Amino acid sequence: MQFQVRMMMGMVAVAALVMGAMVEYARLGRMSAAFRDGAVEHAAIEETLRRIHRRQRGRRPGRHFPGARARSIRFTARAVAEHEAALRAKYERASRYPGFPSSRTRSCRDEFLSERRS
Repeated sequence: MQFQVRMMMGMVAVAALVMGAMVEYARLGRMSAAFRDGAVEHAAIEETLRRIHRRQRGRRPGRHFPGARARSIRFTARAVAEHEAALRAKYERASRYPGFPSSRTRSCRDEFLSERRS
């Protein structure tokens, strides 16, 4: 069997596809792990805030004054815990599907990529 230019080109193309797939598989694995870590972090924050909310039952929520000109904002641990729950769900979904673009996961993907660049 003689090696021809056409056969050599085919072998190079197959090798390039295999190497590209290996690199992409590793990249998606790193992104998935980073998103999973974000989900664990947000779950811990959510649990802490829910514990605070359970302790504060029956009490009035505190006030937070961000500045002289800003209006006062009512802070409740429950509202922030719900926000953290939404972030946790977003990061869990992003860890399951790290390569699929979605408006729900775009911000955490961009966050991951900006951390990698800096």
